[in-house]
Amino acid sequence: MNRKKTTNNRIIILGCVLLWVTLACSATYRPVDPTRIAPDDLSGMDFVFQDMPGVDLSGKNLREVDFSYADLQGADLSNTDCTGAIFDHTKLRGADFTGAILDEKWERIISLLTSGDGSGQSFEEYDLSDAYLVDYDFSGADLGNAELDGANLGGANLNGADLSYADLHEAALNGADLRNADLTGASLWRASLNGATLTNAVVTWEQLEVAYLGCTRLPDGTIYRADTCYRRTPEP
Repeated sequence: MNRKKTTNNRIIILGCVLLWVTLACSATYRPVDPTRIAPDDLSGMDFVFQDMPGVDLSGKNLREVDFSYADLQGADLSNTDCTGAIFDHTKLRGADFTGAILDEKWERIISLLTSGDGSGQSFEEYDLSDAYLVDYDFSGADLGNAELDGANLGGANLNGADLSYADLHEAALNGADLRNADLTGASLWRASLNGATLTNAVVTWEQLEVAYLGCTRLPDGTIYRADTCYRRTPEP
């Protein structure tokens, strides 16, 4: 192995470590103070990294509220005004948005975000950037030309999905099932594919070499950097 290739591998490994440390350190949720969510007008408030599963926010003014990285699973947001609200990396599975006013981006995908099931559906050219999609089911889904930059797709089922020309730069695909997926022309710049399975996926090495790889099962079935596998290797 030449010096340039060795250096590149070291950079990739270092990038993986730094990414994992960043994600681990950032995932610190804080219980929300009940007095903060008591008023009917919460417009402009900051609930970043707040632990809020099951809270009742129904009927409230949530205009321009920042819910980034918050846990709102099972929360009641029915009949709220969420104009300008930010839901980047927000856990929304099971949340109720019945009658809520949402910006176009979130209105288009709220059913997916709250159900976790996108199997066999078309999200072609959808904006799913920075969405929290961990363990979601996209098997057989059409995600062609979709914006998935910065999205968290850790453990997602993307078996047989069409991801052709999708923007996946800086997306987290750790442990994702990408078997038989079509990644033709997809951007994987700085995407994290640690522990992902790419068996029979349509993707080139030129696409993969700009991503973070470690314990990654490649399209030919071999594992890249098996020495980085922890406890288990990706399914074949």
